[in-house]
Amino acid sequence: MGSFVTGGAFVRSLTILTSVPVFAIALQGSALAQPAPSPSPSVAPSAAPMAPMPGASAQPSAQPQGPTEPKSAVPNPAPPPNKMNYLPTIDIIPQSTFATGTDFTQGQPAHNGVTKIGGKITQAILSNLSASYQHGYIDETIGNSGFPINGYVSDPTDDFRLNYTASKALSAAVGYFYRHRTCCPASNDPTNLQPITVHEAYLELGYAFPAIQALNGAQFSLNGRATQTLAHHPAPRSVLLANPQIHGDEGNRIWPTGGASLVVPIDKKNGFNVFGTYSYAKDYFDYQPIAFWYNIVDYGFTRVVNPVLSFTFDTTNLTQHRQGYPFPNFNAIHRTKFVLSADIHLSAK
Repeated sequence: MGSFVTGGAFVRSLTILTSVPVFAIALQGSALAQPAPSPSPSVAPSAAPMAPMPGASAQPSAQPQGPTEPKSAVPNPAPPPNKMNYLPTIDIIPQSTFATGTDFTQGQPAHNGVTKIGGKITQAILSNLSASYQHGYIDETIGNSGFPINGYVSDPTDDFRLNYTASKALSAAVGYFYRHRTCCPASNDPTNLQPITVHEAYLELGYAFPAIQALNGAQFSLNGRATQTLAHHPAPRSVLLANPQIHGDEGNRIWPTGGASLVVPIDKKNGFNVFGTYSYAKDYFDYQPIAFWYNIVDYGFTRVVNPVLSFTFDTTNLTQHRQGYPFPNFNAIHRTKFVLSADIHLSAK
Protein backbone atom coordinates (compact mmCIF):
# COMPACT_ATOMS: atom_id res chain seq x y z
CA MET A 1 0.00 0.00 0.00
CA GLY A 2 2.02 2.34 -0.06
CA SER A 3 3.21 4.65 -0.67
CA PHE A 4 6.56 5.29 -1.65
CA VAL A 5 9.21 8.95 -3.18
CA THR A 6 9.49 11.05 -6.17
CA GLY A 7 11.78 13.55 -7.77
CA GLY A 8 12.29 16.21 -5.19
CA ALA A 9 9.80 14.92 -2.70
CA PHE A 10 8.56 12.12 -0.49
CA VAL A 11 7.52 8.83 -2.14
CA ARG A 12 5.02 6.08 -0.66
CA SER A 13 5.48 2.55 -1.36
CA LEU A 14 3.86 3.68 -0.17
CA THR A 15 2.83 5.41 -1.79
CA ILE A 16 1.26 7.41 2.27
CA LEU A 17 -2.08 10.04 -1.69
CA THR A 18 -3.86 7.05 -2.88
CA SER A 19 -4.44 4.84 -3.37
CA VAL A 20 -1.48 6.51 -4.08
CA PRO A 21 1.80 4.97 -3.11
CA VAL A 22 2.07 5.77 -1.15
CA PHE A 23 3.39 3.88 -0.87
CA ALA A 24 6.97 4.06 1.36
CA ILE A 25 8.28 7.51 1.68
CA ALA A 26 11.69 8.42 0.34
CA LEU A 27 13.33 11.81 0.34
CA GLN A 28 15.46 12.68 -2.60
CA GLY A 29 18.70 14.46 -2.23
CA SER A 30 17.35 17.38 -4.22
CA ALA A 31 14.38 18.27 -2.05
CA LEU A 32 13.23 18.21 1.56
CA ALA A 33 9.50 17.75 1.33
CA GLN A 34 6.46 18.35 -0.75
CA PRO A 35 2.77 18.56 -0.32
CA ALA A 36 1.33 15.54 1.48
CA PRO A 37 0.47 12.66 -0.80
CA SER A 38 -2.74 10.94 -1.45
CA PRO A 39 -1.27 7.70 -0.23
CA SER A 40 -0.90 4.39 -1.73
CA PRO A 41 -1.54 1.92 1.02
CA SER A 42 -1.15 -1.72 0.61
CA VAL A 43 -4.48 -3.17 0.54
CA ALA A 44 -4.15 0.43 0.88
CA PRO A 45 -4.41 3.59 -1.04
CA SER A 46 -2.80 3.55 -4.29
CA ALA A 47 -1.04 6.37 -4.94
CA ALA A 48 0.94 8.16 -4.35
CA PRO A 49 1.69 10.96 -2.69
CA MET A 50 2.20 14.54 -4.13
CA ALA A 51 5.51 13.85 -4.68
CA PRO A 52 5.27 13.19 0.14
CA MET A 53 4.12 8.27 -0.67
CA PRO A 54 4.25 8.99 -2.22
CA GLY A 55 5.64 14.53 -7.56
CA ALA A 56 8.47 15.82 -9.57
CA SER A 57 11.58 17.82 -8.92
CA ALA A 58 9.71 20.83 -10.29
CA GLN A 59 7.26 20.79 -7.39
CA PRO A 60 7.71 23.34 -4.61
CA SER A 61 9.54 21.99 -1.62
CA ALA A 62 11.70 23.00 1.27
CA GLN A 63 15.29 22.56 0.28
CA PRO A 64 17.25 19.92 2.17
CA GLN A 65 20.04 21.02 4.38
CA GLY A 66 22.97 18.80 3.53
CA PRO A 67 26.58 19.24 4.60
CA THR A 68 27.65 22.86 4.24
CA GLU A 69 30.92 24.42 3.14
CA PRO A 70 32.63 27.40 4.76
CA LYS A 71 31.68 30.74 3.21
CA SER A 72 34.39 32.57 1.31
CA ALA A 73 35.24 36.13 2.33
CA VAL A 74 35.57 36.99 -1.37
CA PRO A 75 32.25 37.88 -3.06
CA ASN A 76 31.19 35.44 -5.76
CA PRO A 77 31.08 36.74 -9.31
CA ALA A 78 27.68 37.38 -10.90
CA PRO A 79 26.00 34.07 -11.74
CA PRO A 80 25.79 33.11 -15.42
CA PRO A 81 22.42 33.36 -17.17
CA ASN A 82 20.06 30.58 -16.08
CA LYS A 83 19.99 27.80 -18.66
CA MET A 84 17.47 24.99 -18.85
CA ASN A 85 18.86 21.51 -18.38
CA TYR A 86 16.91 19.24 -20.72
CA LEU A 87 18.71 16.07 -19.72
CA PRO A 88 16.54 13.69 -17.64
CA THR A 89 17.16 13.08 -13.95
CA ILE A 90 17.08 9.53 -12.63
CA ASP A 91 16.35 8.31 -9.12
CA ILE A 92 17.20 4.75 -8.08
CA ILE A 93 15.13 3.86 -5.00
CA PRO A 94 15.88 0.60 -3.16
CA GLN A 95 13.58 -0.14 -0.19
CA SER A 96 13.30 -2.81 2.52
CA THR A 97 9.93 -3.43 4.22
CA PHE A 98 9.45 -4.91 7.70
CA ALA A 99 6.06 -5.93 9.08
CA THR A 100 5.41 -4.62 12.60
CA GLY A 101 2.49 -4.37 15.04
CA THR A 102 -0.53 -6.30 13.78
CA ASP A 103 1.06 -7.33 10.49
CA PHE A 104 1.35 -11.01 11.33
CA THR A 105 -0.71 -13.80 9.81
CA GLN A 106 -1.97 -17.17 11.03
CA GLY A 107 0.21 -20.04 9.89
CA GLN A 108 2.53 -17.72 8.02
CA PRO A 109 5.36 -15.54 9.35
CA ALA A 110 5.55 -11.88 8.48
CA HIS A 111 7.67 -11.14 5.41
CA ASN A 112 10.35 -9.04 7.07
CA GLY A 113 13.21 -7.55 5.17
CA VAL A 114 11.57 -7.79 1.74
CA THR A 115 13.82 -5.71 -0.52
CA LYS A 116 12.87 -4.30 -3.92
CA ILE A 117 14.41 -1.68 -6.18
CA GLY A 118 12.19 0.97 -7.73
CA GLY A 119 13.02 4.13 -9.55
CA LYS A 120 11.92 7.33 -11.20
CA ILE A 121 12.85 9.29 -14.29
CA THR A 122 11.96 12.97 -14.69
CA GLN A 123 12.18 14.97 -17.90
CA ALA A 124 12.05 18.78 -17.83
CA ILE A 125 9.85 20.33 -20.52
CA LEU A 126 9.79 23.97 -19.41
CA SER A 127 11.21 25.72 -16.37
CA ASN A 128 7.98 24.99 -14.47
CA LEU A 129 6.77 21.87 -16.28
CA SER A 130 8.07 18.32 -16.23
CA ALA A 131 6.97 14.76 -17.00
CA SER A 132 7.86 11.78 -14.84
CA TYR A 133 7.46 8.02 -14.58
CA GLN A 134 7.91 6.14 -11.31
CA HIS A 135 7.95 2.39 -10.64
CA GLY A 136 7.56 1.26 -7.04
CA TYR A 137 6.35 -1.58 -4.82
CA ILE A 138 3.88 -2.21 -2.01
CA ASP A 139 5.09 -5.18 0.03
CA GLU A 140 3.64 -6.35 3.34
CA THR A 141 1.63 -8.79 5.30
CA ILE A 142 -1.63 -7.30 6.51
CA GLY A 143 -3.35 -7.68 9.86
CA ASN A 144 -6.96 -7.27 10.94
CA SER A 145 -8.29 -5.96 14.23
CA GLY A 146 -10.56 -9.01 14.64
CA PHE A 147 -8.61 -11.79 12.94
CA PRO A 148 -5.47 -11.94 10.79
CA ILE A 149 -5.39 -12.42 7.06
CA ASN A 150 -3.39 -15.40 5.89
CA GLY A 151 -1.62 -13.78 3.00
CA TYR A 152 1.28 -11.72 1.74
CA VAL A 153 0.74 -8.62 -0.40
CA SER A 154 3.18 -7.82 -3.20
CA ASP A 155 2.00 -5.10 -5.59
CA PRO A 156 4.15 -3.34 -8.21
CA THR A 157 2.96 0.19 -9.05
CA ASP A 158 3.46 2.47 -12.05
CA ASP A 159 2.79 6.21 -11.95
CA PHE A 160 2.89 8.44 -15.05
CA ARG A 161 2.44 12.15 -14.37
CA LEU A 162 2.80 15.69 -15.70
CA ASN A 163 3.97 18.16 -13.03
CA TYR A 164 3.37 21.91 -13.06
CA THR A 165 4.71 24.52 -10.63
CA ALA A 166 2.53 27.63 -10.57
CA SER A 167 4.52 29.42 -7.82
CA LYS A 168 6.78 28.73 -4.87
CA ALA A 169 3.71 27.62 -2.94
CA LEU A 170 1.29 26.12 -5.47
CA SER A 171 1.80 23.05 -7.63
CA ALA A 172 -0.39 20.71 -9.67
CA ALA A 173 -0.13 17.37 -11.43
CA VAL A 174 -2.21 15.12 -13.65
CA GLY A 175 -1.42 11.46 -14.06
CA TYR A 176 -2.27 7.80 -14.47
CA PHE A 177 -1.69 5.19 -11.75
CA TYR A 178 -1.61 1.41 -12.19
CA ARG A 179 -1.20 -1.30 -9.54
CA HIS A 180 -1.45 -5.07 -9.73
CA ARG A 181 -0.85 -8.01 -7.40
CA THR A 182 1.96 -10.50 -8.02
CA CYS A 183 1.58 -12.72 -5.00
CA CYS A 184 -0.90 -14.72 -3.10
CA PRO A 185 -2.68 -14.93 -5.47
CA ALA A 186 -1.39 -13.02 -8.47
CA SER A 187 -3.71 -10.90 -10.60
CA ASN A 188 -2.95 -13.05 -13.66
CA ASP A 189 -3.45 -16.36 -11.83
CA PRO A 190 -6.13 -18.21 -13.90
CA THR A 191 -7.69 -19.53 -10.68
CA ASN A 192 -8.09 -16.00 -9.29
CA LEU A 193 -11.65 -14.90 -10.07
CA GLN A 194 -11.21 -11.53 -8.33
CA PRO A 195 -7.80 -10.20 -9.46
CA ILE A 196 -6.49 -7.22 -7.53
CA THR A 197 -5.71 -4.39 -9.94
CA VAL A 198 -6.13 -0.62 -9.88
CA HIS A 199 -6.43 1.72 -12.90
CA GLU A 200 -6.82 5.41 -12.02
CA ALA A 201 -6.48 8.84 -13.59
CA TYR A 202 -5.99 11.75 -11.19
CA LEU A 203 -5.66 15.49 -10.74
CA GLU A 204 -3.58 16.63 -7.78
CA LEU A 205 -3.05 20.04 -6.16
CA GLY A 206 -0.46 20.90 -3.53
CA TYR A 207 0.15 23.98 -1.41
CA ALA A 208 3.33 24.59 0.60
CA PHE A 209 3.08 27.20 3.36
CA PRO A 210 5.96 29.58 4.17
CA ALA A 211 8.69 28.09 6.33
CA ILE A 212 7.94 28.17 10.06
CA GLN A 213 11.00 29.88 11.51
CA ALA A 214 9.91 29.15 15.09
CA LEU A 215 10.37 25.45 14.22
CA ASN A 216 13.81 25.82 12.65
CA GLY A 217 12.38 26.48 9.19
CA ALA A 218 9.83 23.64 9.21
CA GLN A 219 7.72 23.13 6.10
CA PHE A 220 3.96 22.43 6.32
CA SER A 221 2.06 21.44 3.18
CA LEU A 222 -1.40 20.28 2.10
CA ASN A 223 -2.39 18.03 -0.76
CA GLY A 224 -5.68 17.19 -2.44
CA ARG A 225 -6.48 14.71 -5.17
CA ALA A 226 -9.46 13.86 -7.36
CA THR A 227 -9.25 10.31 -8.73
CA GLN A 228 -11.28 8.78 -11.55
CA THR A 229 -11.39 4.99 -11.39
CA LEU A 230 -10.96 3.41 -14.84
CA ALA A 231 -12.00 0.04 -16.24
CA HIS A 232 -13.62 -1.15 -13.03
CA HIS A 233 -15.49 -4.45 -13.35
CA PRO A 234 -18.61 -5.19 -11.28
CA ALA A 235 -18.03 -7.36 -8.24
CA PRO A 236 -19.07 -11.02 -8.67
CA ARG A 237 -22.68 -11.65 -7.72
CA SER A 238 -21.49 -14.23 -5.19
CA VAL A 239 -19.65 -11.46 -3.29
CA LEU A 240 -22.78 -9.28 -3.16
CA LEU A 241 -24.96 -12.18 -2.02
CA ALA A 242 -22.47 -13.10 0.71
CA ASN A 243 -22.39 -9.51 1.96
CA PRO A 244 -25.98 -8.25 2.23
CA GLN A 245 -24.80 -5.04 3.90
CA ILE A 246 -23.37 -4.01 0.50
CA HIS A 247 -25.94 -2.47 -1.83
CA GLY A 248 -24.67 -3.03 -5.32
CA ASP A 249 -21.41 -1.95 -6.91
CA GLU A 250 -20.06 1.61 -6.62
CA GLY A 251 -18.83 1.62 -10.22
CA ASN A 252 -16.52 4.12 -11.91
CA ARG A 253 -16.69 7.54 -10.29
CA ILE A 254 -14.52 10.41 -9.02
CA TRP A 255 -13.13 10.05 -5.49
CA PRO A 256 -11.64 12.87 -3.35
CA THR A 257 -8.64 12.20 -1.11
CA GLY A 258 -6.08 14.39 0.62
CA GLY A 259 -3.44 14.82 3.27
CA ALA A 260 -1.00 17.03 5.13
CA SER A 261 2.69 16.81 5.97
CA LEU A 262 5.15 18.54 8.28
CA VAL A 263 8.93 18.35 7.81
CA VAL A 264 11.14 19.77 10.55
CA PRO A 265 14.92 20.21 10.07
CA ILE A 266 16.77 18.96 13.16
CA ASP A 267 20.40 19.22 12.10
CA LYS A 268 20.74 21.35 8.99
CA LYS A 269 24.50 20.95 8.80
CA ASN A 270 24.28 17.15 8.60
CA GLY A 271 20.97 16.92 6.73
CA PHE A 272 18.75 15.38 9.45
CA ASN A 273 15.00 16.06 9.26
CA VAL A 274 11.97 14.54 10.98
CA PHE A 275 8.57 14.30 9.31
CA GLY A 276 4.98 13.35 9.93
CA THR A 277 2.10 12.94 7.48
CA TYR A 278 -1.61 12.19 7.64
CA SER A 279 -3.55 10.89 4.66
CA TYR A 280 -7.25 10.34 4.04
CA ALA A 281 -6.94 7.70 1.35
CA LYS A 282 -8.66 4.89 -0.50
CA ASP A 283 -8.20 1.80 -2.63
CA TYR A 284 -10.79 0.78 -5.19
CA PHE A 285 -9.66 -2.59 -6.49
CA ASP A 286 -11.05 -4.12 -9.63
CA TYR A 287 -13.82 -6.66 -8.97
CA GLN A 288 -14.40 -5.29 -5.46
CA PRO A 289 -17.88 -3.89 -4.64
CA ILE A 290 -16.72 -0.87 -2.63
CA ALA A 291 -13.73 1.40 -2.24
CA PHE A 292 -11.72 0.75 0.93
CA TRP A 293 -11.18 3.98 2.91
CA TYR A 294 -8.24 4.51 5.25
CA ASN A 295 -6.64 6.82 7.76
CA ILE A 296 -2.86 6.64 7.31
CA VAL A 297 -0.25 8.14 9.62
CA ASP A 298 3.44 8.14 8.70
CA TYR A 299 6.35 9.41 10.75
CA GLY A 300 10.10 9.07 10.66
CA PHE A 301 13.27 10.89 9.72
CA THR A 302 15.46 11.51 6.71
CA ARG A 303 19.19 11.87 6.30
CA VAL A 304 20.40 13.86 3.31
CA VAL A 305 24.02 12.78 2.91
CA ASN A 306 24.73 14.87 -0.19
CA PRO A 307 22.91 15.96 -3.37
CA VAL A 308 23.14 12.39 -4.70
CA LEU A 309 22.32 10.18 -1.71
CA SER A 310 19.63 10.30 0.97
CA PHE A 311 17.91 7.84 3.31
CA THR A 312 14.39 7.69 4.74
CA PHE A 313 13.26 5.74 7.82
CA ASP A 314 9.47 5.56 7.77
CA THR A 315 6.87 3.94 10.05
CA THR A 316 3.39 3.61 8.55
CA ASN A 317 0.14 2.89 10.39
CA LEU A 318 -2.90 2.24 8.20
CA THR A 319 -6.41 1.65 9.57
CA GLN A 320 -9.45 1.01 7.39
CA HIS A 321 -12.68 2.77 8.26
CA ARG A 322 -15.30 0.41 9.71
CA GLN A 323 -17.09 -0.39 6.46
CA GLY A 324 -18.22 -3.96 7.17
CA TYR A 325 -16.28 -5.27 4.17
CA PRO A 326 -14.15 -7.24 3.52
CA PHE A 327 -14.64 -8.19 7.19
CA PRO A 328 -17.84 -8.03 9.24
CA ASN A 329 -18.14 -5.09 11.62
CA PHE A 330 -16.50 -4.15 13.77
CA ASN A 331 -13.42 -5.55 12.11
CA ALA A 332 -11.36 -3.63 9.60
CA ILE A 333 -8.03 -3.90 7.79
CA HIS A 334 -5.14 -2.71 9.90
CA ARG A 335 -1.45 -2.84 9.21
CA THR A 336 1.75 -1.25 10.41
CA LYS A 337 5.11 -1.49 8.77
CA PHE A 338 8.58 0.01 8.77
CA VAL A 339 10.23 0.95 5.48
CA LEU A 340 13.90 1.79 5.03
CA SER A 341 14.59 3.38 1.66
CA ALA A 342 17.40 5.15 -0.12
CA ASP A 343 17.35 7.62 -2.99
CA ILE A 344 20.26 7.75 -5.40
CA HIS A 345 19.60 10.95 -7.36
CA LEU A 346 21.45 11.19 -10.68
CA SER A 347 21.26 14.55 -12.45
CA ALA A 348 23.48 15.84 -15.26
CA LYS A 349 24.79 19.35 -14.76
